[in-house]
Amino acid sequence: MTGPAADAAQPPGLHTVDWRDLTAFRIVAEELSFARAGRRLSLSGPAVSRRVRRLEQRCRVELLHRTTRYRSLTLPGHRLLEAVHRIDDHWWQLLRVTTAPVRSRNPQPALASIPTDLRLTTYTYAFGRLLRALSARWPATTVRTVPFDYDGSVRDLLADRVRFVIGYELPHAPIPELDHVEHQTLLREPVWVAMGADHRLAGTPDDALDLAGLRDEAWITHPEPRLRELLEQTCRDAGFTPRVRHVTADISAMRSLTASGAAITLAAPTVPPRGEIVVRPFVGMPVRRLYLAWNGAHVGPRTAGAFHDFFCDFYRREVEESAPDYWRYIRRRRAAFPTVSGEPGTPDSPSVRSRDEHIWRAGVTDTALFGAVAQTLSFARAAALTGVSGPTLSRRVARLERQLDTRLLQRSTHGMALTSSGHDVLAVSERIRGEWARAWATIATG
Repeated sequence: MTGPAADAAQPPGLHTVDWRDLTAFRIVAEELSFARAGRRLSLSGPAVSRRVRRLEQRCRVELLHRTTRYRSLTLPGHRLLEAVHRIDDHWWQLLRVTTAPVRSRNPQPALASIPTDLRLTTYTYAFGRLLRALSARWPATTVRTVPFDYDGSVRDLLADRVRFVIGYELPHAPIPELDHVEHQTLLREPVWVAMGADHRLAGTPDDALDLAGLRDEAWITHPEPRLRELLEQTCRDAGFTPRVRHVTADISAMRSLTASGAAITLAAPTVPPRGEIVVRPFVGMPVRRLYLAWNGAHVGPRTAGAFHDFFCDFYRREVEESAPDYWRYIRRRRAAFPTVSGEPGTPDSPSVRSRDEHIWRAGVTDTALFGAVAQTLSFARAAALTGVSGPTLSRRVARLERQLDTRLLQRSTHGMALTSSGHDVLAVSERIRGEWARAWATIATG
């Protein structure tokens, strides 16, 4: 078979379709009005109409019956709408997987949902306050703690040496993926720079500090190789190599060196200032993922959800009480901190408008392209499959990583590999691609 009919039977790659056209069509189908759809998308009615018309031309089929009084869907329009809704849901699932935590369905979890003998590993410096909060929340529970180890703590879950791990994952060093070990994001915490209160840049407004202005400073780093690598890579991204003068794991020593003006260091934004130290955000700051991990063979989802809710509430109260600059930073960026900002409307239960805005900006077509890259682990081979150049593919994947606020590919001189989030995105990408192919088949034959 040749000609237009044959072309219509072959589904075009989803990356060749403007997802905003599909979103405009979905909202028109829900509202049956270009004007009302335009209000939801902050566009004019004619602009929405042009997007739908362009989609019809791409699909080579009429999706809407148009009259002077109302709009209605054609049969192909109904079929496409069902597919778009399913793809929307897959995209929303992807947002939940990469940005949203496990949530307890019970807003007031029963005290008995936490084991009476709790073995816990946590990274947090506010260790004593966390233990006091745990005792206040679950007074019948005896808490035993184990020091946090970047790789080993997750493996301790398999050996049942601990029940929960509250840890952090750096962008360049994903935690191990192990059978039965489940983990969910608590929040994505930016990494700031700590300096003495008298430092010349201590009063720089949020997001205005250029790390390059600190190229001549002495730096402190932790002996943990991953943390030193984080410092070095962050500084390289800013155009310089840090002059590391002090290496210590002692928090008191770090604080003393920083307060005296002898050196500066990367630090969590939760560090209490106490007058002699300030922590400041900077342009291009990295983000680390705080996570809760547990062994699914020993801990159920209700227990995990209860513990997740407890920690997020503890984190919020700690920041609000002890780190006022960071709390103001969070409150100005509520959407980036849904679990601790105190605001409703997380990606699990968005308002209609927030969902429209998320979907309008959705990287669905970027997700489709990422699927090709993830399957081949090569931009060149993915370019041959998609017809999109390697540099463009690299930019599209980077854009998707920024939108999802997570690293999907681990790049090195030896090649590339998928991160844990990359595997999640690949699975969703495959489901989206399947939905699109099935939708195109029904439209082409309908």
